[in-house]
Order: sequence, then C-alpha cells, then structure tokens
Amino acid sequence: MDYLAGYVAYLRAQNPDNVVVSAGDLTGASPLISGLFHDEGTIEAMNRLGLQINAVGNHEFDKGKKELLRLQHGGCSTIDANTCQGATEGTPVPFEGAKFQYLGANVFDTSTGETIFPAYALKTYHGVKVAFIGLTLKDTPSVVTAAGVAGLRFADEASTINTTVRELQTQGVESFVVLIHQGGSQTGKTFDINGCAGGLDGTPIKAIVSKLDDAVSLVISAHTHQAYNCRVPTRSGHPALVTSASSYGRLLTQIDVTIDTKTGKITADSAHNMVVDRTN
Repeated sequence: MDYLAGYVAYLRAQNPDNVVVSAGDLTGASPLISGLFHDEGTIEAMNRLGLQINAVGNHEFDKGKKELLRLQHGGCSTIDANTCQGATEGTPVPFEGAKFQYLGANVFDTSTGETIFPAYALKTYHGVKVAFIGLTLKDTPSVVTAAGVAGLRFADEASTINTTVRELQTQGVESFVVLIHQGGSQTGKTFDINGCAGGLDGTPIKAIVSKLDDAVSLVISAHTHQAYNCRVPTRSGHPALVTSASSYGRLLTQIDVTIDTKTGKITADSAHNMVVDRTN
C-alpha cells in the first residue's frame, strides 16, 4: 500500500486535472490483518491514498448491506470488539468511514426500489462535467452468501449503464467513464500487462461493452484479477478503451483523457498499466 500510494502521489503531482478511482473488491475475503478489524484499516488507508470513487464489487457485500453502509458512513461495528481501534495508529475514533464515494448503479434495495449508493459521480474539469458510472456484476448473488445480498436486487449491467447515460445526457453531460466490477482475460500463448491477446473474446466484459451506448468511451473493469489494455467495440462500433489492473495493488493504470471543451465529449484516451515496483 505504501508503494501504491507513492505512485499515486507521483502521478497526481504531474497531472493537476486528475481523479483516482477503483472498480471494487477493496474489502471482503481479505487477509487477517484487514478482516480481523472489519477492514477499517483498509478503508482508512485508501482514504489517505486519495481514492475518490469506488464501484462496489461482489466482495463488498460479504458481510451484508448494513456493514457496507457502515464502511461508507463510519461508526463502530456491533459484531465484536475488534472495531474502532484507530487510536493505536493515529486515525480517528470512532471509525471515520470512506472519504471516497461508493457507486452502485445496478444495486437496488428491494424494500424501497432505490439504489443503496448513487449510480454515478460527476467531476468537472475546466467547465466540462465528466460522469463516472459505477456498478457490479449482475451475478453477484451467485458468488456471495444469501445473507450478504439479502434485501438486494442486482440489475443487468449494460441496460443500467445505457439508462444512466441517457439520463445524464438530458442534463448536458457528454463524457462517460464506466467503473465496473466485471471483467475478462487475455488468451493465447503471449501475455503482456498492456496487451489484449484474444481481444477479450468470449468474456463477460466484452459482451457487456458490445451492448453499450457509443457515448461510453472508457471502461475500467475488474473482478477477474487479470491485466489487459484493450479496445472493444460498443453497440455501433465505437472502440471503447477497456482496462484492468490485475489485483492486490500489483498494478496501477495511468489513463490520459482529452476532452473537447466545446462539445464536452472525450476525443482521445490512452492507458498504461504500471507495475507497482517495490524497489522504486
């Protein structure tokens, strides 16, 4: 985490117009050093790294909706005494909660019909609004215990994204980035962390992107713990940039985006997966 944070700080210093985002599974199924303390230390570390937006992943639901909402808003766990121990490390007591925004465009509370987290977050750069739409895989209930997803409904990924894009376009937004906890993998005998061997053919993320509105230019994916840097055609053939940064903080994806301030649209983008080198 220290080295990952160092790389993030280095890149942010070089690029004043920036945002730090992730695509889920920050917590849950975690090592004992995090899990024993209800992952509060991980949230505190990501706060200090400067994370701003995170799309929920399936493991965020391992302990259920109530616990996930606590990680967002703060406060002590009622499960046991291994909570709100920040005083030993100089972090606030009670637990401060995530300073970054969880997004869950396709995660609905069945009792209210509303999403448990916002569907999107907006960032403004030189007067242009950029929308970050965040969601998890629709099959989350098949990979999480029934207790973890009790009272929740998970909607189709592509239709959720397209509906949100249309809603935002009525508000004048024309630049869209998707953070999605679903992914794919490279195939074939060659492999490079910035490669796209096999073009993600036959993978869930390619199937989703192929249904997306052409307004979506950038898709930051996850879930499969793989590294790739691809171009995948959307519904009408627009070559969306689709990235994944492996797992466990081993890679960091640096993405550069150019936006036309007159049209508000993304006109160019590129990505580079960087190894978080612990000798640097």
